Amino acid sequence: QGKTVFAKMLETSKMPSEIIKEEGMESVSDTGAIESIVDKVIAENPKAVADFKSGKTNVVTITVTSENGEQKVYKINAVKLDQGQVLSSNTKLKSIEITGYKIDFNSDVYDYNLKIKNTSRLYITAKPEDNTSVVKVSGNTNLKNGSVVKITVIGEDTSESIYTITIEKDSSKLFLVLAIGLTVILAIGILCRKIYEKTKNKKSYEEDLTLDREENDRVIIK
Repeated sequence: QGKTVFAKMLETSKMPSEIIKEEGMESVSDTGAIESIVDKVIAENPKAVADFKSGKTNVVTITVTSENGEQKVYKINAVKLDQGQVLSSNTKLKSIEITGYKIDFNSDVYDYNLKIKNTSRLYITAKPEDNTSVVKVSGNTNLKNGSVVKITVIGEDTSESIYTITIEKDSSKLFLVLAIGLTVILAIGILCRKIYEKTKNKKSYEEDLTLDREENDRVIIK
């Protein structure tokens, strides 16, 4: 499972938690099992490890072999830390900008509500406080009332934070369209009724006229 998660993470750039959920895997809490997988991958790629340790390259090429024998090659651009240097755990955003909308952003506030027009997506620019962090936006398609757009910030040490924007569709235009539609339907109904009544009255008048003529004919015959 560890190999599968690692391979798919490199292939799709998805978070490990997403891959585990999609693949129906249970989390591995046995550190011994994890270390065993890591040791196996290292053992299968001795040249890559040796080149990295010797300082010949910062690009590590790893070959991952699946259970069915299929092999995939991945290249990792590794960065060596100086002595005492630690990876950044900053997972905050510096700003969120949405084209056509204004959001009262605060880096310590993670949940927002946004009322939007009749649009299916937003144009979002999210900048992290730390340049080493990675920002990913999801849920920004086919927006409906109640949709949630997620902005995930992944720190250099792989920790993450999620900012959410809950969508509220502006229904004023929809009500206007419905009102106009109902007005048009009502007007057509009234017009049809008037035409029907006029036709009915004309027909009744013609029938009365015919009866009068017939009555006159009878009188003349007598």
